[in-house]
Amino acid sequence: QQAEQQLHDAQDALEAGQSEAAALGAFTAMVTAAKALVRHLEVQVKDDADDVVANFKTHLHDTTLFHDPFAKGKFAAYLLKVHAEQSYENANDEIAHRMLDEAQLFLEAAHACYERLTQAAAAAE
Repeated sequence: QQAEQQLHDAQDALEAGQSEAAALGAFTAMVTAAKALVRHLEVQVKDDADDVVANFKTHLHDTTLFHDPFAKGKFAAYLLKVHAEQSYENANDEIAHRMLDEAQLFLEAAHACYERLTQAAAAAE
């Protein structure tokens, strides 16, 4: 829910003409969602974006736990690419728009991953 609020705030920033703030907000929303999933796996993770992304990559991307059954690692790549390139810095309107779209897809994929993880845990009991 926190990630969704951050994404909503980022969309508001874009509508107000604040492209860089919108892009950073989109990235922050993805990091928040990734952190929640990593913590759901009971992995200790700091509030630092670098630590969150590293743990997300290790525990969810590299293991394919996050991967969509059809799109595979496409949605995880959104977070990994933005983190590596820091494309939220000096973002223009076009970049901010793309990042908001990608963040929305990432959040939807995070929800789907959470559902798969909780269903697998319930089935194991």
